[in-house]
Amino acid sequence: MSYTKLNIKELQNRLDAISEDADGKDMPVNKDIKLAGDSRYGKGKNPESVFVTKVEILPRGDEDGVAMADVFVEHDGPMEIYTDSGFEAEISKIVGFKVDFTESGMQQPGRASLEGLSQVSEYSITTRDERDFDQEDFNLAHAVTVLANKLIAKAGDRYDGKLLTQREYYNDASEQYGYSDLEEVPLPAYGDLEDDDMEKFMANYKEPDAIGESVQEGEAELAELKDMLGRSGVMGFTQ
Repeated sequence: MSYTKLNIKELQNRLDAISEDADGKDMPVNKDIKLAGDSRYGKGKNPESVFVTKVEILPRGDEDGVAMADVFVEHDGPMEIYTDSGFEAEISKIVGFKVDFTESGMQQPGRASLEGLSQVSEYSITTRDERDFDQEDFNLAHAVTVLANKLIAKAGDRYDGKLLTQREYYNDASEQYGYSDLEEVPLPAYGDLEDDDMEKFMANYKEPDAIGESVQEGEAELAELKDMLGRSGVMGFTQ
């Protein structure tokens, strides 16, 4: 199963609007859902769209800040829409988190079975040195790492470990997010994350706001300026 990053506020707003009963949460839909037509079943025979009347969300519980949910969809189509990617994508938009079909034995004509990671509580861990590492820490460290790697990639042959060290690229990236001291960015804890922890944090990842110009707008100018300074012999540049 694959996951996508989750907008907590959007999901909470959606869940607040759902009617809740003893069996879970019901979301009235009453609209046509366009299919992608790529189902492995009933090729050439499935309709172009199905009419969805209701989506039912059944939480499985919350463990370590991560909650899985079963999602049942009532529609007017055949069971053979099973594995259609367009159906999965549209239902994901409706419920506010990524869902995938469950096994084939769970599917019925007019009722599809899906599941997804419906994380609504913040995940956190304790690092090796007994410090708390939460979602905000992860968001910052991940954003800085991604941007630093982009800057290094843009530098190409100019990045040889001599002109501008890796740390200087990370310094420039951290400043884009308002941190002039790289030591304030919890990169060591981020680098020690296990795959399972990384996946859980990524499910709720949201890029921090950049200061001044946007990160995307600033990358090209920053790389160009570094190139100019490097050619002129100015070393140790930070933004």
